[in-house]
Amino acid sequence: MPLNAFRNEHPLAVNQRLPDCPRHSPRNWLQTPNAFLPALSTRTRRDAVALLDRRAGAEWKRAAVSAEADSKQRVQRPASEASAAAPESTQVYLESLDLLEWPAVCRQVAAFTRCPTAAEVLLSSGLPLGKSQAESEEMLLQTAESQKLGLNVERIEDVRSWISAAVQEEETLSCGQLNAIAYLLQVGRKLKVHIQDQGGDSKYPALIRLAEGLKDTGANLNSSIRQAVQEQENALLDRASQALGRLRAERAQNLANLRQLANEWARDLHAKGISERSQVVIRRNRLCVPVRSARQGEVPKGSMRLGASTSGATLYLEPAPLVALNNAEARLADAVEAEEGRVLQYLTKTVAKHARVIGKVLTTLTSLDIVAARARHAEWLTAVPGGVRVAAVTGPNTGGKTAALKTLGLMALMAKAGLFLPLQWFGAVLADVGDSQDLQQSLSTFSGHVKRLGRILSAADRSSLVLLDEVGSGTDPNEGAALAEAVLSTLAERAGFTFATTHHASLNALAGRDERFTNASVEFNQHTLQPTYRLVWGTAGASHALAIAEGLKFDRNVIAEAHRIVEADGAAVQIGHSGKHAQAMQGSIKEDLATMQDRAAGAAESRQRAQRRLDQLQSEAQTLEEDAQSVQGKEAERKIASAVQQATKRLQTILHECKSGAITPQEARTRIAAVQAEARSAGDEAQQRLRSGMAGEQDADWVPAKGASIQIPSMGGALGQVQEVLGGGRLSVSVGQLSMQLGKDEVLPVQRREKKKPKAPKPAQTSKASKSESSKSEAGAPVAVQTSRNTVNVLGMRGDEAVEAFEDALAGLEPGLALFVVHGVGSGKLKARLLEVMKKHPMVERFEKEKGAEGASNSGCTVVFPRG
Repeated sequence: MPLNAFRNEHPLAVNQRLPDCPRHSPRNWLQTPNAFLPALSTRTRRDAVALLDRRAGAEWKRAAVSAEADSKQRVQRPASEASAAAPESTQVYLESLDLLEWPAVCRQVAAFTRCPTAAEVLLSSGLPLGKSQAESEEMLLQTAESQKLGLNVERIEDVRSWISAAVQEEETLSCGQLNAIAYLLQVGRKLKVHIQDQGGDSKYPALIRLAEGLKDTGANLNSSIRQAVQEQENALLDRASQALGRLRAERAQNLANLRQLANEWARDLHAKGISERSQVVIRRNRLCVPVRSARQGEVPKGSMRLGASTSGATLYLEPAPLVALNNAEARLADAVEAEEGRVLQYLTKTVAKHARVIGKVLTTLTSLDIVAARARHAEWLTAVPGGVRVAAVTGPNTGGKTAALKTLGLMALMAKAGLFLPLQWFGAVLADVGDSQDLQQSLSTFSGHVKRLGRILSAADRSSLVLLDEVGSGTDPNEGAALAEAVLSTLAERAGFTFATTHHASLNALAGRDERFTNASVEFNQHTLQPTYRLVWGTAGASHALAIAEGLKFDRNVIAEAHRIVEADGAAVQIGHSGKHAQAMQGSIKEDLATMQDRAAGAAESRQRAQRRLDQLQSEAQTLEEDAQSVQGKEAERKIASAVQQATKRLQTILHECKSGAITPQEARTRIAAVQAEARSAGDEAQQRLRSGMAGEQDADWVPAKGASIQIPSMGGALGQVQEVLGGGRLSVSVGQLSMQLGKDEVLPVQRREKKKPKAPKPAQTSKASKSESSKSEAGAPVAVQTSRNTVNVLGMRGDEAVEAFEDALAGLEPGLALFVVHGVGSGKLKARLLEVMKKHPMVERFEKEKGAEGASNSGCTVVFPRG
């Protein structure tokens, strides 16, 4: 079969055009990864280069010219280079792939492949990208079906170079190569049967369509190879041909006669003392016996000398009776080798006739292995689609703007490649990221950006995702901001979605004038001067340049001067200040909402404590007056919860109206202040009723003393201790690590309340843990019920970070709750470090392993009970 015809039938053999540059020699073409025969293995390409060196390049030059002429008629670009964009936009599209580091994702998916051909395609050409939305959706369906089926392609050899050699009659295939081809066909047949048996068209239609190339798996070729080649030892079987079986049998019989006669001569010569030992050796591929050189004359005439030892003391002679049998062995060995070569040539020609079938099976298995790799890679990925046309992202340097931009681009490319990501489909991803400065082309940073922006504007259409990093930078800020606004407005008309990062505060105003625009910002912790790597939609961010510089130990005098300049130039940064003010206002609203929600949660817990207290009073047959007081307390708590719930709903409504533009920020602040005042008034009134009800239980003659245990109604019934009795009815009390001053009428004596309880028999205390549990149960033990408010997750943190997170969570833990520390198992070092800190921590009463639903302990989570 001609080379061009073979290439047309086997897309994986040659899938790219030769370089147009005349200075590239054929040797360089072969060494270029994406040049001549790019899909061949590295070993094959290296061997071809060596052959080119030996033949002075003449023959390969003719092949290269032929391949180039053929490629002009039929060019097959790698699937990753296929784009829905116009041909003139191909270059900017490919540059965008590199800028977004798409090849890194392809390398990552390649690690999940099983077949070397699949890995080579992903590493050299990249993941195939859908040329249309329908094609990408088909690839996503393939990934989903592969994940459902558990598709697994067994490892196969890369047989392309062997098939090419067989077609061009360059060499005869070996038994090992033939076995690899037969195994390839066998894997294809088994995989086709497996998909069909598991549901076929009804359950896996996309995989069935992809496996069309497995309809013909060369059953006749596979049978011929299995009939002739031994699978385990890679050798021809006697049944490969009648002549081979006959010749091998004849040779075996002749060789047995030869060995028997040679052994008889060796024993006879040794018995006569002519040789030192009874031994048969092989010299020049002939059997002979060693004899003493001094007695060689005693060997019968007609014997042949085949060699001598280094010292000359021993000669290797072939006795005359062995000559005919040795000659027969040489003749039969040549005949067997010739017949084996004839069988291998026949099988090689059979392989060449089935080259098209083998190529289809290999291509199909490669495609299926890529799909299986996508499914394995997709299990840990997720994403959220966008809903607007242009997003302008602001925020500080090092805050993650560029990282977010690259992540968005990579996720869009992953969706095009059939990876699991619920994203909108984009025909092309066009990016301008990083410094475009090029001294060789006389391009400054700004010139390079403008040149790329112009090409992006020309290539963008309604199916394009455009990613712009620091749009309008590198020039005068005012002119750069104007250019950026014009570019984004144009892209809002042309592109499908644009994601742009910027430090130009004026671009934030676009979201207020045009509903196609929205703002987003990268969050920044001004206390730690570190980014939180959270993207916040709907808000504009500040740059925090001076704060970052101060955190990096920049010259304080220079920073102070910068602050003075900023304050003096207030008019120039008015828009930026407005953005900060809006951000601070929204943060205040969120804090108010969180406060209301916390009050609601506290009211619910107070209600539960009041219920338990009511049950206790009923069991102890308290007076109707005490029951009434308890009911009054519950009514107050219900009023608190109702007031908090109403306030929360009103604050959420105000926040929604503010975001949507229905009301101005000033109106929002006024309404929020009114809601807060009403909530405080209602909460204070209900809390006063609750406090007055609980105060009725306090004995009139109770005199607080230092060290007395107390309960504080205003803190939800928290337990504390009197540290010092002050004058004027004031007390210095401590609650955990907190110290405060309260009036005598603001606390209740715990011991007096306990005197009213019926005494129960005390259980035996066998350990410190049981003692602490007993005391806790009598004085309001922390509740070991896990929620998001009392759980700290330190998985993946280093030792010091985990300890800091644990101590912060413990300090901010609400009264009456236990702390759940999720540290995992792993090597055990992180858990050991935390347990050591817990043992010595003054706020920790005890800790234990988390108990599961069935009572089994969870060694990956520790429950910490704080001191009362």
